[in-house]
Amino acid sequence: MERENSNNNIHVVLLPFLAFGHLIPFQQLAIALAKSGIRVSYVSTPRNIERLSKPPRNLSHLINFVSLPFPIVESHPLPDGAEATVDIAVNEFKFFIKAFDLWKQPFQRFVSEQKPNWLVMDFMAHWGADVAQNCGVPVMAFLVFSIGVLI
Repeated sequence: MERENSNNNIHVVLLPFLAFGHLIPFQQLAIALAKSGIRVSYVSTPRNIERLSKPPRNLSHLINFVSLPFPIVESHPLPDGAEATVDIAVNEFKFFIKAFDLWKQPFQRFVSEQKPNWLVMDFMAHWGADVAQNCGVPVMAFLVFSIGVLI
C-alpha cells in the first residue's frame, strides 16, 4: 500500500498508434502502471476508447481515457467513423497517416495543459518526441512488435 501512495503523484500520458495491435498493448501498460499506483492518461479517439475493454474497477480511478477527435483530411476523406487501421482499406493507409499526423496539435494542447511527469509514445507517433520536448516532458518509447519481427 505504501508503494501505491508514493506513486500517486506520478502522471504518465500514453500515446499509442491507432491500430489495435498497438492500442491493446498500451492498455495493458496502463493497467500495469496503475497497479503501481501511477495515474495514467491513455489518449485515443472516441470510437477507439469505446471499443477497448474497461480497466479493472479497482484501478479505474487511476486510468483516465482521454478522447481526442480524429482529424478529417478534406482532400482525402476516410470512411465515416474511421479511427483505427481496422476501419480502413489498405489503399487508404497513407491518408490515415496524414490524419494521424494532424492529431499532433490537439495532443500537444492536452500535454501542455496537463504537464505530466512522463510521455510514453508509440514509435508510429514520431511527432510525440517533438511534443514532449516542446512541453518540457521526459519521453520514452514503448515499442510493440510481433514475434515474427524477431525471427
